[in-house]
Amino acid sequence: MDQVLRAFSLQGARVVDAPRGFFLAPEGSAVLPVQIQRGQCFALVALGSEGIRRLELRVHDAVGINLGQDAADHNHPYVRLCTREGAQLNVVLRASEGAGTVALALLAQPPTATPDLAVILGDGGSQSLAGPRTPRANIGFDPAIESEEDLLSRHRARMLLRGYTTQAAPTLASLQPLAHRDFVLPLESGRCYGLLVVPEPDSTSVSVELLDPEGRVVTNARDLARDPLVRGCLAQGGAYVLRIASRDESRFAMQWFSLDDRHQLSSNIAGELRAGSLELMGEASRRGMRALRVAHRVVSSGAPLVLPVSLRAGSCSLFGAVSSGTGLQLSLTDGHGGVVASDTAGSSSAKVWYCTTLSREMALTVRPTTARGEYVVVHVEDGT
Repeated sequence: MDQVLRAFSLQGARVVDAPRGFFLAPEGSAVLPVQIQRGQCFALVALGSEGIRRLELRVHDAVGINLGQDAADHNHPYVRLCTREGAQLNVVLRASEGAGTVALALLAQPPTATPDLAVILGDGGSQSLAGPRTPRANIGFDPAIESEEDLLSRHRARMLLRGYTTQAAPTLASLQPLAHRDFVLPLESGRCYGLLVVPEPDSTSVSVELLDPEGRVVTNARDLARDPLVRGCLAQGGAYVLRIASRDESRFAMQWFSLDDRHQLSSNIAGELRAGSLELMGEASRRGMRALRVAHRVVSSGAPLVLPVSLRAGSCSLFGAVSSGTGLQLSLTDGHGGVVASDTAGSSSAKVWYCTTLSREMALTVRPTTARGEYVVVHVEDGT
């Protein structure tokens, strides 16, 4: 056993307890309890003496579910498992051919690639060595692989940096095949929200829909593994339903956020002006922009409006103006008066996009095409 433990230690494994030894008669078996710490991967390796030609190793949980086994035709079985929670497991060793002494060792942080025990023991080959076993029951995760909780935490940090505020604690849940779960969210009108739904690693079967109080789909997402953020800017408040569905059995982590008060529409913006403004903000969101700064302004005048604009290096911006019927034209000019972007169609909703690699001082000009009219100016800025 010493040479086997040395081989594992060279790959970073740690012996938890001193190896236990005992004798097994022909067809005899022994059951040994093993206490496992939460959030760890561990391995059990057993070695039989020359009198044992075949030694089987099985691991069961407290209710008898078989979590992993090695019953191949050799006398050095090995099982590797990972646990989410601490538990006492039962290890069953059986001498299915022959009799003799057995040694059992428990290892923490075993390598993903198992040392070739057959070669280490001088058996002359590796065909008899079974590799790490996949648990037959879902008992946890490998700390070397990010869980859905880890992924949610990483995405949450990015959300907070971009001006979002958490609205509730994270929720961890699971779905049965072809099932869905509904979460009721009290969302306010005139706000933009971000909903993080992070499925377990490698899951591609989870989808999301956000339904308004009348049951209509506001937004949805299918490829959560690539982008787990669902965004929406709402003209109507009320009890919305976040519906999470899955084709297969799956786990997920979920949390919802709102943009802070700087990103809320003023209360005096109502009706189609509010809806139009939110539509512009929603378009920026659908293009992958996370609103870092949104400015709104209501104006009742027929004269051109010139707004100074400071743009940060490495940022992209959407400038929009929405009216209740007045035609509008937009132009963005640089410090020398040159037009760098414009929308001169004269519709009731005008918009221009502009990205810059340098910090720049610019001016946005809004020109109504009629004598008077009320309109809203929106600036959505994104950047690194």
